[in-house]
Amino acid sequence: MEKKHGQWIKAFYRRVSYYLCLVLIKTPIRPNHLTASRLLWIIIAGSLIQFNEYRYDLLASFMIFLFSVLDAADGTLARMKNDLSLWGTWLDNQIDRIGFVILYVAVGFRLGLEYENSFWVLFPLVVLLMAWVRVLMCGDAHLYEKFVQLRGLLEGPNVPPESVANVEGKGAKKYQTIMSQIKMQIAPHTHNLALYVIVGLVLKQLVLMIVFTAILTFAWWGILNYRVWRKASMIDRK
Repeated sequence: MEKKHGQWIKAFYRRVSYYLCLVLIKTPIRPNHLTASRLLWIIIAGSLIQFNEYRYDLLASFMIFLFSVLDAADGTLARMKNDLSLWGTWLDNQIDRIGFVILYVAVGFRLGLEYENSFWVLFPLVVLLMAWVRVLMCGDAHLYEKFVQLRGLLEGPNVPPESVANVEGKGAKKYQTIMSQIKMQIAPHTHNLALYVIVGLVLKQLVLMIVFTAILTFAWWGILNYRVWRKASMIDRK
């Protein structure tokens, strides 16, 4: 059964992976094989990016796309083959993070070589740093009992903003729903962060997309902190 997802890009990847797994289910390939192979594809992509030639950028974009599709495919294949494992689930998360680091370090090297200026290298580093900080924020809420009242608020970018139930007026509710959808679709999770690199490579606007991504991840950190401040203020006043 194909797993549903509210984010369009993830839903698309899951649909592609579903049809891919209909073929793979007839082979000896196991879910963990797909998971481990993702590291190879992202390393190849990072290497191709360094050539700074459009044909290699297109090939790298396909490898990054494959990296994301296989992230959905390993879980889909595991359910189809009834081959779910705790180790596979853990490995999947680790390769997500390692692959993301490899990709943005490779982009940093590319920009440094292309412009011979360390200034542009800062933007991929900002993306890495702020993505790491966001993960730590979510981890704090789940690991420390002193932040138990923040659980559910800091689940990460996959969770839509607060419910629209308390927003007055049909127009306000519609506006809030639209904004919630926009936030959920552009949220800086690993799939979108990889997608922004693909868009930059395909459109020959890598610097523009990396600067946008750096601003987005920093803004997302600010939004999460604002939500924490608002909820904490309400709790503190009680």
